[in-house]
Amino acid sequence: MLESRGEIWPYLIFLPADPENLKIFLTEVLGSPISLDILEKINEGTVCQKDIIRKLSYSNKTILAHLKTLVDLRVIQEYFQVEGGRRVICYKPSDIGRWILLMFQRKFSTNDLGEMLEELFSVYLNNALELCLSSGIDFTRLATIFSRSMSEGLIKLSESSKLETPSVLVFGSVALDTFSTLEEKGESGGSRLLYELYEFPGGSGGNVAVALSRLGVNTSFIGKLGGDAAAWQLLSDFIKEGVNVSGVVIDKEKRTSRSFIIAGETGKKRTYIYATRDTALSISNPDEIRWNLLKDAEVFYIGETFLEISELIAGYGKNLGKTVVYRPTIHYLIQGLEKLEGILRNTNIFIINETGWQILKERGVKNKMEVLEKGPDIFIITRGTKGCDTYTREFSFHVDAYSVKTTDETGAGDAFAAGLIAALLQEKGFEELKDCVLFASACAALATRKTGARSSLPSFDEVLELLKKEPKDAQKIEL
Repeated sequence: MLESRGEIWPYLIFLPADPENLKIFLTEVLGSPISLDILEKINEGTVCQKDIIRKLSYSNKTILAHLKTLVDLRVIQEYFQVEGGRRVICYKPSDIGRWILLMFQRKFSTNDLGEMLEELFSVYLNNALELCLSSGIDFTRLATIFSRSMSEGLIKLSESSKLETPSVLVFGSVALDTFSTLEEKGESGGSRLLYELYEFPGGSGGNVAVALSRLGVNTSFIGKLGGDAAAWQLLSDFIKEGVNVSGVVIDKEKRTSRSFIIAGETGKKRTYIYATRDTALSISNPDEIRWNLLKDAEVFYIGETFLEISELIAGYGKNLGKTVVYRPTIHYLIQGLEKLEGILRNTNIFIINETGWQILKERGVKNKMEVLEKGPDIFIITRGTKGCDTYTREFSFHVDAYSVKTTDETGAGDAFAAGLIAALLQEKGFEELKDCVLFASACAALATRKTGARSSLPSFDEVLELLKKEPKDAQKIEL
């Protein structure tokens, strides 16, 4: 919109999508179809005034009047060039003119579209910011509105996408991780330098979802994010990775979870997690779950989700005959095995790490059979570089860790869980449980090759290659 044919006001005009209706609409706005005819000729490369007059069937006076109006409205720009020693008047579309013309074009290159969107968004944002400042409006609200709209738009995009029905639903949390290396030398209480500042998507549940997608499994992540910029950044990464996010909930009043990983020069790491009452950690209410998404999936993976919600999901999955995989946080293990009885009775596969097992023993658990008696068919303890132990009521076995050049072990457990599920879903080549555990162990090893939980999550073929290079078998162990 224009004011006194001067500066452009940052208003949005919602236009008809149908090309014919759009043309009628713009004709009404511009006041005459002659203006659109002139624009189309200029878009064809006819820039000289004499050529425009020659190609149109209107009178010279009419064309010149409309050209002047379009210049005044800043829809086209007037300039001069020399032809045959004479100065001639020429025209070219302005930014506004180009946008009007592009409305009629349904096909253009991705690069052109990207540049146009960048330019349009920049112009609009700058004008909107100027309007806020001149009107005394808090311009920081624009950033908040932008973040929320981006997140909600990405979720709607996932809902309308043609992704296949997810085979696995991942319930858990996602976070934006910041990684840096700390200068260890320095005076006590003084300032220290941080090197190599990286920001990347993380969160255990999010890592499992991405790991599954890279292994070729149709996956949907179900969790909660805040109404901030971190949320749409994380959602965008999910979509790039092929993970469906239609089940994600945006809590506009909360912040997305953040974690800060500080590594010393010797490699020792310390993780700080931002988690307060204002943090959107995971699904916290049954009404936040889109239950229709759960009917067609084959596997429910339940990670760092509130216990009451986890019990509800596991019970629902068990009643539908789904495979339920439960991998709790340390927070719930500290409360003892009895606290987990409600979910374990509906769990098929229970996975914890060695630290988790030590905690359960400290809380009175005497042996692995005591865990299996609570309900799980399979109980797995991952032990990092020492491999993993798998227990069932009929047999138990140990698998050594695969040997790779390790850079960062963050996310290895997430890769293990994803690898196990991916192998279980295979119809051929993984008939025995030990084959699935070996595949999962290879996934965990490959996930440690680079810094960051997701940076080296492997593809299915990469895992098969490692399995060929380093043949393994399972060693029988006792309960």
